[in-house]
Parts: sequence; structure tokens; C-alpha cells
Amino acid sequence: MATPPTIPYSALCLEMLDQDRPYDLVPTRPHEPLRSRLQNASPRDLFTQADPIDNSAAKCCLAALWLWHDFLDESHQISQQIDTPEGSYWHAIMHRREGDFSNAKYWYRRVGKHAIFAPLSQSFAHLQNDDSTSSRLGNPLRDARPWDPYSFVDRCQTLASRSNTSQNAGDLAFCRQIGKQEWRLLFDYCACKALDIPSHTNR
Repeated sequence: MATPPTIPYSALCLEMLDQDRPYDLVPTRPHEPLRSRLQNASPRDLFTQADPIDNSAAKCCLAALWLWHDFLDESHQISQQIDTPEGSYWHAIMHRREGDFSNAKYWYRRVGKHAIFAPLSQSFAHLQNDDSTSSRLGNPLRDARPWDPYSFVDRCQTLASRSNTSQNAGDLAFCRQIGKQEWRLLFDYCACKALDIPSHTNR
């Protein structure tokens, strides 16, 4: 997973980010070889510089890594204790992935309008125009400007309820890419906030 070179991630964090696990919209088997390393990691261990300035944002990064490797319960235990928009955002993604779609929307409402929505919307438009990732996604998700997380939750719910057909496969692959991009943008945003450095949203 590509990360901006200006964020001083530690070797441990980069190792976890480099695990090339395919992003899914539903729970898959946790990546057990990393369990012990995640259990022993602190937010401070994710960066090479001094202690994070914003510890809540740093904890969000740890919750995100648990989630990336499909440890949903462990991620939930962290994010539900972080009373910030970013804590609520990771909380929302966790519930969306576990299939609790109404609860995911509740936590997205707690997020409000987030700074990553604009770049996420741009990523969506770019992927939408890419023939290799074209999709038959319908309104309102297709035309959402700025990003509408509730429509994406609805789309994930629809895909989860459908059988695996060739038509649905294209939509599923597309939504996986969007979900992965959302994760990446939010992770880097939280890291920048933790260290008080400029993020991708204001460069």
C-alpha cells in the first residue's frame, strides 16, 4: 500500500501496511501471524519521531491496522473509546464491514462532514472514469458530490445481499477499491493529525 513519504512511519508500521491483503467489504479471516505484533504495539511504535502530539489520532491508526488485518473486535475495542470524528469514522467502517449497516450510518452521522470526503470523491471519479474499473453503480452513489458515506453503506448492503454473479462482480471489485482508498486516506489523515504535520487534504 503506497504511503506519502513525508509521514514518518516506523518500520513496524510500514511492515503492517505492506501486507498485501485484499480489501473486502465483509469480514474475512484475521491475519493471525500479525496478532502478537499488533497486541504488543503502542501508538508511539507506529512512528519514527517523538511521541505523537495527538494521542487519540495515533490510537486511531492502531485501530485502523487491526481493522486492515480483519481483527474487527480488537479494532472496535479501540475506536469505540475515541470520542473524535476520526474515532467515529473507524467505528463506522468497522460496523459497515461486519454487516451492521444501520449502526454504521449512526457512526457516520457522528463523523459529520470529514476532510477526506473531498479527496475520496475525487478518487471515486477517477476510478469511475477508468475503463478497467467501470461499474454500473446507480444513483445516488454514482453522482455523489461531495462524498456520501450513507450511499456507500447502502451499496455495500445491496452487494452483501446479492448472489455472486458476473454483473455483481464488477460492482464488488469497484467498491472494494473505493473502500480501500477510504481506508488509506483516513489512515494517513490520522497519522498527520497525530504528528501535527500537513495532510493530503491541505497540500
